[in-house]
Amino acid sequence: HKARLELASMADRPPVDGFILGLPKCGTTWLAEILSQNPSISFSSPKEPNILASHRGTFGRHDDNPDFGEYNEVFEGDGFRIDGSIHAFSCPKAPMRVLDVNPDARFVVCLREPVERAFSHWKMVRDTGADRTHGADWSEFSIAWEDQRLRDDSIWSVSMARWLGVFEKDRFLCVDSARMRSEPEEVLDEITSHLFLDQFEYDCKIEV
Repeated sequence: HKARLELASMADRPPVDGFILGLPKCGTTWLAEILSQNPSISFSSPKEPNILASHRGTFGRHDDNPDFGEYNEVFEGDGFRIDGSIHAFSCPKAPMRVLDVNPDARFVVCLREPVERAFSHWKMVRDTGADRTHGADWSEFSIAWEDQRLRDDSIWSVSMARWLGVFEKDRFLCVDSARMRSEPEEVLDEITSHLFLDQFEYDCKIEV
């Protein structure tokens, strides 16, 4: 894989090499910040460009086709290009779009205990007022759970099955967010190896 990146010209290489997928409130912001320390990685800017997927945030849904010219502009440098658009995980269109862009892509999927995660997600939306901004009523968790958009981001087995219908299992490394807190160095070593990159000494003390 590293040899392919070295031999391919910037014009010929895919616009992206890997993805951080998963669900809100699973530690992906921390992970992106830490991985960005590695000079062998070129992380997307912004972290979540939300270009390939039709799911663009908890509430955003767009049916327009991806703008690949814009997509190329979110990456800088010659490193392993990572797109941190986590909502692509629950988007039904994303797997085939990623396949079209780079059939060799690799994935890190950040997950968390589902009930705790769903409640944390709901609380974040209520604290920011995002539900009201988008004309939704998530005033109670029981009400929010009736909204398919929260369910999309909670029942991760459905999303995982969709991706496994397009890519082989070995392309995915699933990471429990609890391990990011309890053994961050081990998790980062696993991710670095999964992306076929040389090991790097990350500063895990940064809080995001």
